[in-house]
Amino acid sequence: MPGHGRVWASAAALAAVCLVPICRAGEDPVVREDCVGFNLDSVSVKFIEGDWKIVSGNQWLFDFGNQERQARRALDIIYYYRMDATCYAGRPHAPMFYLLSSGQPPIGSMPGEQCEFFNLGGISLSQRGEFWSILSGTQVLFDFGNREKGAKQGMLAFRHYGFSYRCIVGSTGASFQYLRR
Repeated sequence: MPGHGRVWASAAALAAVCLVPICRAGEDPVVREDCVGFNLDSVSVKFIEGDWKIVSGNQWLFDFGNQERQARRALDIIYYYRMDATCYAGRPHAPMFYLLSSGQPPIGSMPGEQCEFFNLGGISLSQRGEFWSILSGTQVLFDFGNREKGAKQGMLAFRHYGFSYRCIVGSTGASFQYLRR
């Protein structure tokens, strides 16, 4: 229908549309995973320049502004799942990022998590004009604007890792969210 956009592919059918598997650096130059590793043993919460941040050595990982409690909760989650890499879809200013543990998605649940379940089979890549998003049914999970490549990277990550939960720390507008199976 004109003006309503169209769904390009479900997570299960994405390969038929994209034909490019999620790739590590050095493999396919068109769509590759954009990840930055960090040393879990050096991850901590620090107050830097007026904001609470999660850092790994001198590398800033996440900024929580004045929310120390949220920063410490996020750090607990990172340790619980043994997360050691942050991956981005659609940089710069990536609308979607996810964390991995030794190249794998976080699996299981941590007591007290705030998570929303979605059916992986209902995840789709949508285009409205030149704007791209990843949907769960009709709900927008991630809005990529006009960054088609980032949206496809994100969709490939959903398919590859089998994410079925989006979790947050703090309120709905939280600065830290993660995906897990």
